[in-house]
Amino acid sequence: GYEWYDQIVHVPYGTVSLNGAKLATRTGNVVLLKDLFALAIEKVKGRKKSMERLVEMAKENYEDCPHQRIFISHADCEEDAMELKAMLKEAFGENTEIGVGIVGCCIGGTVGPGMLCVHLLGKEVTLNQ
Repeated sequence: GYEWYDQIVHVPYGTVSLNGAKLATRTGNVVLLKDLFALAIEKVKGRKKSMERLVEMAKENYEDCPHQRIFISHADCEEDAMELKAMLKEAFGENTEIGVGIVGCCIGGTVGPGMLCVHLLGKEVTLNQ
């Protein structure tokens, strides 16, 4: 296993809502992944500019908290993920721990190769369609 495995802490993220409605599979209030991606995607031209925008968004939304972690997910583009990691280390400091991993087949099959995503604990996010 990984050396950081026993340091993993579950951090509850609270309620997720869309258009003012609490999302819960038990009540049938769900959002499809493709719809969520459509809301989350911002048009940026060029791979380098899109990676720079990911770093900007991470800096804008970063919250300094005890369980803060930064993680990069990628869909079959490890070289780009490692470049993004270097950019994030430059932005947050060389001592910042940043994990990198490949997405599974469900998300990978939905988004296709080349997807990059930065995960961190951040400010509250509200989605409005």
